[in-house]
Amino acid sequence: MVRSPRQSVLLYLVALALPACGPKTAPDPQQILLDDTGQGPLHEPCEDETVCEDGLCWVTLCGGRFFMGNRIGTGDRDEHPQRVVVVRSFEMLQSEVTVGQYAACVDDGVCEPWPDSESVPLRCSWDEEGLDDHPMNCLDWEMAGAFCAWAGGSLPSEAQWEFAARSRGQDVTYPWGDAEPSCDLLQMHEEDCCGLETTCPACSFPAGSTEQGICDMSGNIFEWTEDWYHNSYIGAPRAAYAWVEPAYVLRTMRGGAIGSGVGYRVRNRTYHEPDFFYSGMGARCVREWDPLEG
Repeated sequence: MVRSPRQSVLLYLVALALPACGPKTAPDPQQILLDDTGQGPLHEPCEDETVCEDGLCWVTLCGGRFFMGNRIGTGDRDEHPQRVVVVRSFEMLQSEVTVGQYAACVDDGVCEPWPDSESVPLRCSWDEEGLDDHPMNCLDWEMAGAFCAWAGGSLPSEAQWEFAARSRGQDVTYPWGDAEPSCDLLQMHEEDCCGLETTCPACSFPAGSTEQGICDMSGNIFEWTEDWYHNSYIGAPRAAYAWVEPAYVLRTMRGGAIGSGVGYRVRNRTYHEPDFFYSGMGARCVREWDPLEG
């Protein structure tokens, strides 16, 4: 069959638009990430490590992709729908912010102390002797964020927090894996709080840590995140940024705590007004990972 010049040009253009034949190898999501626009690859040679400086220990978490939340039919309603989130490498504090670390921020004139013993709520660690290595509890969202800014970072996004609690996004139920919670793994909310009536010193349960050695991501105290609370993940960011638009009235917390009936699963979410606090609420910070230093 003889084709006209016009037909030949059209067929040539169609051929250019068709994908090339042959097998394709999918990229390793742990090695090649999308950039902020989702348009191209971002190479981040990185190794998980822990570096301590100025009284703070930071754990490097190499970036990747993970399925955040839970599949329909599992977990709680606000953990749906499950979605793929792209995470850039970042650093997270190995422990929850301790009383001693918070005191250093107060001494620098940045963080606000509790003004006197009469104003300190029940079981808040700030007013107790000998608790420098305990988590700094009774922090509202503003106090938590002020400390993290002083430390050179910020509160984590929910996506960063869950990625870290799941040992870089693994499909696990708890930071340590899938074994049921026990007093060997975390400071639980039992009637006797695993033998104590308050928090435990930070990192008292190494068996309950993540694979990277981040401790107390379940139990001890809740940890504020940067995100406003939304009752589902519909419309949530596809990258591990804090979900701050639209703004609501509640901020999200993660991790489970003493004095609370909220569970310890790494996908669990809870929330409070930013100015609310009690003895089971504190903070853990993140900061941007610098590949030149890392």
